[in-house]
Amino acid sequence: MDRRELLVLRHAHAAGGAHVDSERPLSAQGSRQARVAAAWIAELAPDFVLASPARRAAQTATIVASTEAIEFDERLYDATLATLLAVVLGSRGAEAGRTLVVAHNPGLTELVMHLTGEVRGLGTACLARIELPGEWTLAAGSGRLLEWRAP
Repeated sequence: MDRRELLVLRHAHAAGGAHVDSERPLSAQGSRQARVAAAWIAELAPDFVLASPARRAAQTATIVASTEAIEFDERLYDATLATLLAVVLGSRGAEAGRTLVVAHNPGLTELVMHLTGEVRGLGTACLARIELPGEWTLAAGSGRLLEWRAP
C-alpha cells in the first residue's frame, strides 16, 4: 500500500451535568454536529473505526459509522499523544487503507500537530484527514493534512 489515511474526529458537543465526565452524553447541538460529520465520513468510507468508549465519543462514533465496524478502546479516553500513537499503531487500523479515530482533546489536537506540523485546535466534531505513507509509522511530520472540516 503506497499511502494510507488517518481520519481524526473529535467527539461532538457534550451535555453537562453528569457526575462522571466519561458518562456525559451528546447535547442536542452535539447530535446535530455528529449528523453533519456522518455525511463527511460516509463520503470517505473508512475501513476501520477506533473510538473511545466514553459516552459522548461512543455516541459520536455510532452516529458516524456502523456499530459493527467500531472497535472501542478504553485507553483512548483522556489519552496522551504517546498513548494515541501506541493504540493506533497497535490496532487493526495498521492494516486498513483508511482509519477513523474518534476520541478527545487535547490528545487529538496533539496527534494532528505531531503528524502534520499543522497547529490547529480540534473543536467538537472537527475532522482532520491526514495522508500517511504506506508503512504506517506515525512518525513526527510523516503526515500531510489533506482536509480540515468543522461543523
